[in-house]
Amino acid sequence: PAWHLCCLARQAGPTGVLAVLPQEVSNSSLQEVNCSLPLQDATKAGTSCSYCRCLYEDGADLINSPKCCSLRKFGDPGFDPITGLGYCNKFSATYRLETGASRTCQLRYDLYGFTSLSAVVGSGRLGILLST
Repeated sequence: PAWHLCCLARQAGPTGVLAVLPQEVSNSSLQEVNCSLPLQDATKAGTSCSYCRCLYEDGADLINSPKCCSLRKFGDPGFDPITGLGYCNKFSATYRLETGASRTCQLRYDLYGFTSLSAVVGSGRLGILLST
């Protein structure tokens, strides 16, 4: 499903964290973004990577259990009837058992357009690996 966001990792460590989200030009295709590369936070790719890195830093096992949510009704409660995924929330609370620390990972996908993402694509820092 193209209208979703997934946080996953291909390898252990922060350099393995990836975000998969709809492409700028075609919401029916997906792009895979390497979140270890410098991205502007004020883009859909940037805020998605910031969110995925936050989940990873707080102990999410993104290799074995990718975290996916539907962008179809971003910020609404409930589940997408087409994909069965929960709708993406603006904020997700995390808790680290090892330290007892809690914080909130922010996904502000609604605030940013794709316009600055074009510059990142043009610079070669974004790899588009998936399509549907």
